[in-house]
Amino acid sequence: TVWTFSCWVKLGTTATSRVLLHGYSDGNNFAQLVLDSNAEVAFYSATSGTARILAHTQALQRDPSAWYHIVAKFNATSGSEEYKVYVNGENQTLDITTALSAHQSKIGNNNANYIGNNFNQSLDFDGYMAEVNFIDGTALDADSFGETKAGIWIPKQYSGSYGTNGFYLDFADGSALGDDESGNANDFTASGLASTDVVLDSPTNNFGTLNPLATDYITPPNYAEGNLEFISVFNYHRTVFGSMGLTTGKWYFEGRSHGGNKFTIGLSDALNMHHTQSSTANNIIGYLPSGLYAYGDAVGLYAGTIYKNGSSVASSLGYATGDKMAIAFDADAGKVWFRRNGTWFNGSGTDSTTLDPNNHDTTVTTGETYVPAFSAEDPTGWYVNFGQDSSFAGTETAQGNTDENGQGDFFYSVPSGFLALCSANLPNPAIDPAQDEEPADYFNTVLYTGTGSAPLAITGVGFQPDWIWLKRRSATSNHHLFNSVRGTDKFLQASTSDAEQTGSNNIDSFDSDGFTLNATSATNPAENNLNSTYVAWNWLAGGSAVSNTNGSIASSVSANTEAGFSIITYTGNSSAATIGHGLSSAPEMYIIKNTASDNWVVYHKDLTSASYYLTLDTTNQEISNNVVFNGTDPTSSVLSVGTSRSTNGNNFICYAFHSVNGYSKVGSYTGNGSSAGSVIYLGFRPSWVMTKRIDSTGGWVIVDNKRNTHNLVNNYLRPDSSTNELTANISDFLSNGFKLRSTTHNESGSSYIYLAFAEQPFKYSNAR
Repeated sequence: TVWTFSCWVKLGTTATSRVLLHGYSDGNNFAQLVLDSNAEVAFYSATSGTARILAHTQALQRDPSAWYHIVAKFNATSGSEEYKVYVNGENQTLDITTALSAHQSKIGNNNANYIGNNFNQSLDFDGYMAEVNFIDGTALDADSFGETKAGIWIPKQYSGSYGTNGFYLDFADGSALGDDESGNANDFTASGLASTDVVLDSPTNNFGTLNPLATDYITPPNYAEGNLEFISVFNYHRTVFGSMGLTTGKWYFEGRSHGGNKFTIGLSDALNMHHTQSSTANNIIGYLPSGLYAYGDAVGLYAGTIYKNGSSVASSLGYATGDKMAIAFDADAGKVWFRRNGTWFNGSGTDSTTLDPNNHDTTVTTGETYVPAFSAEDPTGWYVNFGQDSSFAGTETAQGNTDENGQGDFFYSVPSGFLALCSANLPNPAIDPAQDEEPADYFNTVLYTGTGSAPLAITGVGFQPDWIWLKRRSATSNHHLFNSVRGTDKFLQASTSDAEQTGSNNIDSFDSDGFTLNATSATNPAENNLNSTYVAWNWLAGGSAVSNTNGSIASSVSANTEAGFSIITYTGNSSAATIGHGLSSAPEMYIIKNTASDNWVVYHKDLTSASYYLTLDTTNQEISNNVVFNGTDPTSSVLSVGTSRSTNGNNFICYAFHSVNGYSKVGSYTGNGSSAGSVIYLGFRPSWVMTKRIDSTGGWVIVDNKRNTHNLVNNYLRPDSSTNELTANISDFLSNGFKLRSTTHNESGSSYIYLAFAEQPFKYSNAR
């Protein structure tokens, strides 16, 4: 009746219930901890044949690309009833349907215990488990098994007593998977597991897998073996994608074909991880053994030919059932090589056991993010290996080859300089938790409740903000934007074209851990209404502005070059001009506002061209006008403006951004009109995302990780409107990006742009 269960898990399928821990007295009396078909951690108990859900989390665990830590704490003793679930160290809000005392636990207590299954061999766990601890007789919190470092929840060795029926499974011995290392010798018997099921993937070195979320097929392929195998279904061609994006560096991965005559191994632009049937292939290359298919972002499979974007670029090797194929990808040079059964095809038609660095098979665009891609037609499929299992799920004898960093387990030798797809090999993010930095040091969201009195200090930001964006959530009010360059006595309103408000003095100060609203704010419902709820989004720029003369118009700039963000003020001259932005590379998005009455205008790199713009305060689609940005893209030192009153001829404020590895991303995607929407790969677990449809009218949407602390993300605000916070299925935040979960902001074939900031870089990220 008193116990604690702790384990790290990485998900395979998310479609069915999966047992974590099961205690069995008899067929009518049992208890089990499961990840249920709703993706909630749930606790079931059956007494005298009547089964009930006692409690389940409100949070949804359906991110398969990284690891969760799950702790269940149970105490059903008289007068001390308690049940808690922790996910990644955070105490979860539970829906408790039945008192624990009505259903004493069948777990422990000299009953049969099962890990990853139950007594009637159903509800198999699909995925990975590591560091399984069961503590008998003590109810413990998550910090007995993990700890937070630089915002990341990581494993910690348990050092306390296990009690009589406690156990610890570390799976270190592949020939004895059930060995209890607690000292209690409470060993388990393995059923349906082999030594080849022990792989290198772990909570401290996360390997790439196939990503079952990156699909919108009505009939998706079948995934198995911890998302390292897929099988196409119903005589249809299916394309699947990897979970790890590759933008820079040299990478190597392998696959073993099931057989058949239509299958592909390749790379796909991460922008195109969806599957609308099409007559052309888009930004994907592949090793194409036979056949001809063009299926959305898959490529044509055409007899012995390598294709790029639907066109043949080289003849390739043949194929046979059970072939082991591989790709070497140099992202910085844009070069790709293919391998079959240990033989490299080196572009010129010569085969060699050695990769020729000067003679590649084809090229891709540098600077883009690519993901591994595999395709097959029913009943064929692939076993894939990103470096965690060279046995290909036991179909081959493991060979144990590593990359030059000592990482991985590959069937063939890894070419010099190329690496396994695992978190240990990912480039260090620009803002690096390993260097005692984290994204929240540069951008953070804070929630507060108005008091109707002032001054009111808003704390918890973690730094002194240079840009503060406030919005009342519980009722209608305009968005209020303050910045340190213009000072505390001025603000603009994102949801209107109104002129800058001066003299209201709504902020007393920008503080070391936030900001202080002054007496005037108590009369302003947009900032400090009694019992109203608010959100404040906060960015760190460079503090006091400095003069910048890089452009033809002098500017004052507060720039944070590490975070790719600057605040710029300038006075226009009504002639085409350039303006220094203070960043180290060209901004990819900027928002400009005339401090007099005028629309907010937005430049984004993925609009049709620099002759187009968006308006932040309206729902308009992109607008063609060559004089707003002078039809000129920004450079590493300046941005351009034309003669438009919206960007020139008065006093202006500009907020400029460019993408920073592991911290921020400026990008675009195409909607697919499905509630199982596309996966948008960011390279980080997001904390804040703003999106806008650009090919038709549609509202701006902002979501964040404080108003929705877990999935589903469904609370959103609109910069173009004063309306209160709205609710609709928007997305799931993932360890590596976000997945669209609605058709409302995901119209089929429609174009969207986004700006996103990180909670955790993917290199270190927990699953969400």
